[in-house]
Amino acid sequence: MIKFFYNLYFHYEDENGLGNTCNIGYFSTKKKAEKILEIYMKKPGFREYSNECFVIKKIGVNFSKAVNDKSKVVLYECGHDFYAKTDEEDEWIVFGTYSTRILAEQEIEKQKCKKKYKNHITGFSISKWRVDRDLEWQEGFEMETTSF
Repeated sequence: MIKFFYNLYFHYEDENGLGNTCNIGYFSTKKKAEKILEIYMKKPGFREYSNECFVIKKIGVNFSKAVNDKSKVVLYECGHDFYAKTDEEDEWIVFGTYSTRILAEQEIEKQKCKKKYKNHITGFSISKWRVDRDLEWQEGFEMETTSF
């Protein structure tokens, strides 16, 4: 049975046009994600950018019918930090979010077979997220300044 969650993240481009994404957390309801978004908009680093940089993405994850309280589940996000062009440019690719670590590991094994990742086997990872509890970037972030 598919249960829906809300992933809150922040995406911006720096002065060099390079994209950066900060994953903030996963939430059981859109209202909870919006409440955290309001708090983060005032934090250092985040407040320097437009509120349009915040994204709430609805995602569906397969769970057994026995799971009733979405706020007590753990999600497993699997992805790859792909160094495609230069040492300075990288691309974080999320393959999916799963209800178990085993399912996330199975997805990574499928992705490893693809030509794009043949020479980049070490970039795979799985992140564990407790819904409504695990939050990243709670202190905000420091803006890099360029001195002339």
